[in-house]
Amino acid sequence: MEQVQIGIIGGSGLYDMADVTDRKDVTLTTPLERLPTVVADLYETTLAFEGKSVRFPEHLEDALGELVTREGPFVATDLPGLPDDESRLVLVRRLVREGFLRRSGAASA
Repeated sequence: MEQVQIGIIGGSGLYDMADVTDRKDVTLTTPLERLPTVVADLYETTLAFEGKSVRFPEHLEDALGELVTREGPFVATDLPGLPDDESRLVLVRRLVREGFLRRSGAASA
């Protein structure tokens, strides 16, 4: 099998590929944080950051608002306005994949 090499652009806030590739390991109690370089805007339920826009269903508006304004580490169970824990996991895993969130280094400090 051919090995593929991936480059990471400096200053992206992404220093460990596990932050992207191991998103299924993100649980309800995994400490997460917004990447420090991410500047985001929220337009209803469209999250704009890093030159892209990600649209979400209307029922995620409160949770998205919390994520855009939150400073510091959090866990998925901290997110308001979601019907269940599975919804919380789907949202945070998607945002890890998109590069908005990462595992918090504060957990290991």
